[in-house]
This record gives sequence, C-alpha cells and structure tokens, in this order.
Amino acid sequence: MSQDLQLPEREALRQRTKWLIACRLVTAAVLVVGTLLFRPGGEGRLFGPSFWVVFGLTIGHLGVAAIFAFLHRIIHLVHLGVFAFSQIVWDLLFTTGLVYITGGIESEFKFMYWLTIVNAAILLFRKGAFTSAGLSSVLYGTLVDLEYFSAIPVTFVGVGGPEAWIERKVIASIVLNTIVFFAIAYVSSYVSHRLRQAESKLVEKSMEFEDLEALMGRIVDSLTSGLVTLDPAGRISFWSRAAELITQRSADHVRGKEISDIFPDLKSHFELSSDTASDSTRPWRSEMRFRRPDGTEKILGFSTSPLRADEGVRRGTLILFQDVTNQRHMEDRIKRADRLAAVGELAARIAHEIRNPLTSVSGAVEVLRNNLRLTPDERRLMGIAVRETDRLNSLLTDFLLFARPSAPRVEEVPIHRLLQETADLFSKSQGDGRIRFALDLDPTMSVQGDPKQLSQMVWNLMKNASEAMTLGGQLTLTLRRGNEAETVMIEVRDEGGGIAPELLDQIFHPFFTTKTKGTGLGLAIVRRIAQEHGGEIDVDSKVGEGTVFRVTLPALAAPKLAAGGA
Repeated sequence: MSQDLQLPEREALRQRTKWLIACRLVTAAVLVVGTLLFRPGGEGRLFGPSFWVVFGLTIGHLGVAAIFAFLHRIIHLVHLGVFAFSQIVWDLLFTTGLVYITGGIESEFKFMYWLTIVNAAILLFRKGAFTSAGLSSVLYGTLVDLEYFSAIPVTFVGVGGPEAWIERKVIASIVLNTIVFFAIAYVSSYVSHRLRQAESKLVEKSMEFEDLEALMGRIVDSLTSGLVTLDPAGRISFWSRAAELITQRSADHVRGKEISDIFPDLKSHFELSSDTASDSTRPWRSEMRFRRPDGTEKILGFSTSPLRADEGVRRGTLILFQDVTNQRHMEDRIKRADRLAAVGELAARIAHEIRNPLTSVSGAVEVLRNNLRLTPDERRLMGIAVRETDRLNSLLTDFLLFARPSAPRVEEVPIHRLLQETADLFSKSQGDGRIRFALDLDPTMSVQGDPKQLSQMVWNLMKNASEAMTLGGQLTLTLRRGNEAETVMIEVRDEGGGIAPELLDQIFHPFFTTKTKGTGLGLAIVRRIAQEHGGEIDVDSKVGEGTVFRVTLPALAAPKLAAGGA
C-alpha cells in the first residue's frame, strides 16, 4: 500500500499517524481511568464480573497503543501504509470487543466505530474510510448475530440479554448502523479529500515561496553592490553579503543601528529627507569617503529610494552602494594622462624645434674652437659650451624618446640572448672595473616585442643600478619565469644605497631624479616600454642594502619558447 506513496506523502502520513497514536494513547488512558471511576459491573458492585472484562480490555488497549507509539519511532517509511492500516484494524477489533462486553445492541460505545472510520479517512483517505466502514459493518453485524443466536455468552451484568431482543430490532440495528457507517465514510472521505487538496496546494505554494525566497536570497548575495534597508525609524533592518564585504562590518554587528552610525556622512541627507524629501519618489545619489576598520579608505557611491508597501505607505528606505574607488582612481589617471599627453605633445614639438638649431650651435662652436687662435680661457669656455650643448641634446633625445616613442617593430625575441648582448655592451662601457656583473639567464625564454626598445629598457635599468653604486658593487641580471602563468621576469639588482620609502612612488615620474647629473627620464622610459609590451614594473628597495627592479612581460607559448631557446 505504501509503495505507491511518494516521499512527501509518506512524510505527511507519518505526521498523521503520529497524531493518531497520540490520540489513541489519550483515549486508552481515559478509558482506563473511566473504568476505575464509574465501576462497570451492574448493581453497584465495584468488582463485579463485568469490571474485570472491561478493565482488562482497556488495559490491553493502552498497552497496544504504547506498542504502536514505540513502533512508530522505528518503522520504515516504505511500510508506513501497512502500519497505519494495522492500527485501524486494531481500533475496529477493540471497538467490537468493547461493544460486545458493554451490551451489544444496547452498548453506548458504538460511536467509536464512527471515530475509527473518521481516523481511517484522515490516515488513508477514501480507500481507508470505505474499507473501515465495510469492516465495521461486518464486525458489528457478526457480533449482533452471534449474540442473538446465543453463540457467545453475555458478559455485561445489568443489560437485557438477546432473549429480550426481537428479530426486527436486530435487523434494523444492523442495517441502520451499516448505513451510518458508510454515510460517515462518505462524508469524512470527502472532507479528507478536500483537506488533502488544500494541504497539497498549501505545500506547493509553500515550496514555491521557499524557492522564490531562496532565489531572492541568491540574487541579493550575487549582487556586487551593497544592499541595505532601513525601517521607518532609520535603523538598519537588512545588510547584504556584499555590504559586509565592502565595509568589513557583519550584519549582526550593524543590524538595529542607525545608518549614520555606519556612514556618518549620510546623516545630513537623512535629516534633510525627514523634512523635505521623505515623500519624494525621486532617488538620491551621492558619493562619499568611508574608512574601513582596517584603516583603508574607500570611495562609495550611494543611491537611496523610498521603500513602500502595496498600498503606497512608506515602510522604510532602500539604499544601494558600491565601491567606486578603482573607477575614480582610473578616471583621475585618465584625466592626468590626457593632460600629460597634451603637454607632452606640445613639449615634444618645442624640443624638436630646439634640437635642430642646438645641433647647429654645437657644430659652429666646435669649428670656431678648432679654427680660431684662442686663449686658454677662451678655449675652456668653448669646451664648456660644447659639453653643455651635448648634455642638452642628450636630454632632448631622452625626452623625445619618452614623449614621442617610435612605433615598436614586433617580432619574436630570444630574451636571454638580448639580455646577454646588452649586458656585454654595457660592461664594456664601464671601463673603470668598479662594477662586477653576474648573469643568471634562463635560455628557454622568448617574448614578443621590439628588440631595440627592450634593449633600451634593460640598458636604462643597468645604468640606473651602476650610478646607484658610487663605491662599486655587484650588478645582478636575472631572467626567470614569472610568478603568473605564461610570463617572464627580468630582475636588475644592485648593491647601492637604496631608495627611501617615501620616494618609491615618484621614481617613475618624468624628470624626477635624486642624482646631480640625471635627467629624470630613464626610469620613466623603462616603464613606458614595459607597458607598451603588455608588461609591468615594480621595485623593492631597502636603504643601505640595495634595490631590485622587476619587469614582468608576457611570454610566448611553449612551442615558441622551445624554438627561441634553441
């Protein structure tokens, strides 16, 4: 019987069986107590012949009810239908026994058949109700017939026996009770069926509501923007997961607090809203700075709108906010880059115009110095003029390389070979021997880029390292795989005096230098070349210990790497 039931129906049947067992226990206990209080047995005798029969039957019923309660805890769901039907059968047998020992046709306990039929309808619906009604009719009719024909003895004292019954009365009792049984089965099964339908719809709606609630929860948790709701008093009633991540404050910590306790800059807005804008349907947007518990400062963009019920009554306020720190910083960088680009273009034009006559001036001074008879002081002044024009020309060359770089000629570059050649050339240019060179180059690396620009980038880094070691030291050039997949890393390490922490953010700015003879463009050019090749550069430095520059570039795929390293 129960094999046809689906799992939710079995769970519902278990609950109904649980309630029936509880009612049976209570009923059995009441019967036992009633037997002791009302002293059945006839003629006022407390321990008459009928008492022991009724008392024994009620005690037995209480014991069986306890057994059913125990079995309900261990019975498997698959056998729950058979278990429920066995309880109905026992109730019918008990009722028949109770009717028999309390007078048969004259018994006042025939109504317990009705209760059993109703219980069957509740447990097993229409099939259970009509099966119970049929069994009740058979059991009651059999009992009455057996008593009428004196096939079984009369046990209850004080009730007229079958000899006082007439045949018409017996037949009428059987027919009438059978009609009543089936009428109760019909009504109770109908009501039970309707209740079952209502329960099924309620469960279905409940499941839909739970699914919808779960979906809404997942949607809210998936939002990258923080979602906050306020009650009419301005206290926080909901704080989403994204709000926790952005502010580093848990929902338990902020729930019930005023929004101004978390975002003090919102206080003025809500004070104004309470007077003028509380009934406005227009959203309000603003940005403000927020300091998180870890000390970091974020720029948050806020949007607020009234939270209203179906009838239009305001129930609170809805707040959406998001972290726009990166966007604002990027906008600032873009604006700064646009300004620098405009200034750089103008400066590049001016530098180009200065460079041409500067070359002529330098050449003319050199000719005059060689052809004229000059005094030693005049010749020294001529030499200063030539050196300064050469220095100014070098500065303009670096500036033009930074401000107006040539378009890169992209090709596959065996980066280890390029680094080896650049290091050899640079070491030969350092003729004083104060700098020792150490190379650690992975020969399997290749990149895509412009060899001249990459060589210029490495040359500038080595020149910067060499100038940092005024007393000499070791310059280490390393090529290895990057920390991220498909990248190569170039490291240039020196043993100089290091860079002060407060200057690290400025060393890549154009024209920033701490050297007396530097142009301040070498590292700016390095960063420009690294970025144009899809890479990045960072620096670590400790004062008194030295500095290491790391350039990370995209590597070629494995097959090309192998080819490049051959």
